[in-house]
Amino acid sequence: MAGSLVQLGHLFFTAGGTLYACIGKSLNSISKEFFLAATAGLYIWIGFALWRDTKVYGYSSPLTSIKELIFGL
Repeated sequence: MAGSLVQLGHLFFTAGGTLYACIGKSLNSISKEFFLAATAGLYIWIGFALWRDTKVYGYSSPLTSIKELIFGL
């Protein structure tokens, strides 16, 4: 369980770092609508992952997964 959350956290940091490293160069080459749609898709994907994690492991709150990811409880 904790291993999958660590992998998920690593994925978020890697994807986020890559996005922000490229954003300065590519902001002028992509449309504002595409950027907003991609950002919204990322937030929806994160929300869906937390919701499913809550259902699968029987937590009462999606924040439990985040707390476990950060503090390793």
